[in-house]
Amino acid sequence: MKTVDIKHRGNNSIYFVSDLHLGLPDTKTSHNRERLFVQWLSSIESQCDALCIVGDLFDVWLEYKRVVPRGHVRVLGALARLTDKGIPIYFFKGNHDAWLRGYLEEEIGAIVIDDNQVFSYRERLAFVAHGDGKGPEDMGYKRLKKVFRNPFLFRLFSLIHPNLGLRIATRFSRGSRAKQEHLRLSPKTVERRIHWHVQYCERRQKEFPVDFYVMGHHHYSTTKPIAGGASYINLGTWFDKPFCGVWNDDGIVLRPIVQ
Repeated sequence: MKTVDIKHRGNNSIYFVSDLHLGLPDTKTSHNRERLFVQWLSSIESQCDALCIVGDLFDVWLEYKRVVPRGHVRVLGALARLTDKGIPIYFFKGNHDAWLRGYLEEEIGAIVIDDNQVFSYRERLAFVAHGDGKGPEDMGYKRLKKVFRNPFLFRLFSLIHPNLGLRIATRFSRGSRAKQEHLRLSPKTVERRIHWHVQYCERRQKEFPVDFYVMGHHHYSTTKPIAGGASYINLGTWFDKPFCGVWNDDGIVLRPIVQ
């Protein structure tokens, strides 16, 4: 994997967010979350060396050759404003917004990352990934991920009329989420899933050591030590208590978003 080197300017930082799931659970609630995100983007604009959106910015994002989902105009405009000012945006595919066909690259200038990326910044290294399928467990999802990331399936699904295709994708996404909510995951279960990430990081650290591991997916903001001197940071979600990750001279730290 080729490392991306990002130069720092003065007291600027790299910022990380994940799992906004714009579009969920309804238009009004999503718009409120979108406005908060746009306000936050404006607040960091003058001190941002790069922005990493670490998966699931949208709850459903399915691009056709000439059609994209309606809505999200505020956030798309705000992101385009950043790239127009020369601030790179790295958009990591999540499990909810992986089916892209060039719209985000062409229209807002984002750099789309399929899975993982290592960044070099302030003489340190960070491994960044959405986090779905990372770890020794969740074998069922890993098989499902291979299916959904299959280019042939993507092309086949794109033959369906956009209205029907987006309706199917939305029902699948919300059906999966309803199942998770029905399970009412206990703190113990969430910690176990975070531990899957930690295990993945510690195994990778033995061969390709870095200073930080930044992920999302499990909707639980936390920081954990990794054997070998690294740190694992989960960015959490923007549903209740939103956080961002900030990479500056102090390393990568979680910072709450002021609402």
